[in-house]
Amino acid sequence: MPADALSWTYDPWAERPLAASIAALAVLAMWLGLALLAMPAVYKLGLGAALAAQLLPLLAPCALRAGADGVEVRQLAMSQRLVWAQIGAVQPLAGGVRLTRKRMPAWTAGMSAVLLPMPRVGRAERRAAVEQLWSAHVR
Repeated sequence: MPADALSWTYDPWAERPLAASIAALAVLAMWLGLALLAMPAVYKLGLGAALAAQLLPLLAPCALRAGADGVEVRQLAMSQRLVWAQIGAVQPLAGGVRLTRKRMPAWTAGMSAVLLPMPRVGRAERRAAVEQLWSAHVR
C-alpha cells in the first residue's frame, strides 16, 4: 500500500447500535410488507434486495481505503471503487463523508453517492485526509 494511502474499518453495530437495530427492523418490516403483496416472487426478491442495499451501510461492517488512485469500499460480497476524477464533491457528514459523482443530475446525487462511514476515534483526521486526497487529484 502506498505511503499516502489511508485505510480503516467500520462496524455499525459497535459504533451506532441503535441506528443499526432500527435499520434491521426496517428491513424486516419491508420484507414482511413485500411478502404480503400480490406479485411474482422474483419481483419481491429484486425489490427487497434493492431496498435493503440502501440500508447496508447501517447493517454490515465494511473495509475502506482511500489512496492516490481513488476510494474503495468493501462490504459483504460487494465492492465499490471510484477514482478521484469521478468524484465531483466530498461532503462532510456526521458519521463520515459522502462522495458525489461528477456528471450526474442533482436529483440523483443521493442515489449514486458513495458513503464513507468513519469510526468516532480519528474521524476528523480521516475526513480531512480524504478531502486532501481528493483536492490533490482533482483538476
